[in-house]
Amino acid sequence: MSLSPFLFTTTAEEGAVILAEDIGGKNVLITGTSMNGISFETALVLAKYASLVVTTGHNVESESHAFGNGVNFSTLGSRDSASYVPMDMYYQMRTANILNAIELSKRSKGEINVYSLTPGLIYTNLMRQSAVMATLQGLDILDSDGLLQGTERFVFRSIPQGAATTVVAAFDLRLNGR
Repeated sequence: MSLSPFLFTTTAEEGAVILAEDIGGKNVLITGTSMNGISFETALVLAKYASLVVTTGHNVESESHAFGNGVNFSTLGSRDSASYVPMDMYYQMRTANILNAIELSKRSKGEINVYSLTPGLIYTNLMRQSAVMATLQGLDILDSDGLLQGTERFVFRSIPQGAATTVVAAFDLRLNGR
């Protein structure tokens, strides 16, 4: 049995309409608000329903942590450029986000529901950065011009669809305690 009526294609706006009663009157903290990104889309949608929306920081997950080897604590804060491998740092950042969510959940003693979630595979500004682009070209996800290809192997979501993941996780009361 499915927990909620939300689909892979559901947008943040559609999710917010369904959850409007649960969103109404809440003060909301949105993290990671790069222009035209997933969290920015989430903030725009929730601003229609919540009492207050505050934006700051970043803590959205992806499944990329599985490609790395965890967090290399010995290189944290290192200024040695040889220890900086862009995709490895990305994987470490994603692992750190998961660890952060786990610790926040422990410290709140159940007062805050914390989820480490992935919004899905979304073509964002991050994919246009040279190191990321080169990696994705090597995986045949992007072509030589940096445009999406291989969409028969990878199903992409739009930014509004990715933002729906955050809206539903934050406000669908059926997720409490899960």
